[in-house]
Amino acid sequence: MSTPKKLAQIYAPTSGILLYQPDAGTGTLVTSLWVANPTGSSATWTLYDVDNGESAGDNNTIVPTQTVASGRYTQLKTGIVLTSENSLWVASGTANSIAVTVYGMEYSLRGQLPPSVRAEEAASSQYGFSQAGAPSFGGGGSGPGTGGGIGG
Repeated sequence: MSTPKKLAQIYAPTSGILLYQPDAGTGTLVTSLWVANPTGSSATWTLYDVDNGESAGDNNTIVPTQTVASGRYTQLKTGIVLTSENSLWVASGTANSIAVTVYGMEYSLRGQLPPSVRAEEAASSQYGFSQAGAPSFGGGGSGPGTGGGIGG
């Protein structure tokens, strides 16, 4: 059974840091990430999907370096699926300037995919193509909390 919840919340350092990894026997569907900059100047961040035994770097970047203006945030709606074999890592261009919060659903890995992934697979073409997991980037505009960085 899937349970929606906050999975992690940290300030990103300049070196990559583990943001979230499911426990053994558990899978996770990451539904959204909120990246906020509560500081007085612009700051950058990068997101990685790192396999066990690897380090965060260019080869596993899933969101290249983005800028968030002072007092702004960016929301990413995702369909990232994680197991204990991979994890999300984050880095910032300026230590303790970027606060990252991850939301999603954990589920048991008893041969089952989360409901939203099963629905995407059922709707995919005969060639197995599906856009599940392709992030949509929030932001844009000039109102409060409308971005900076991706789409803004």
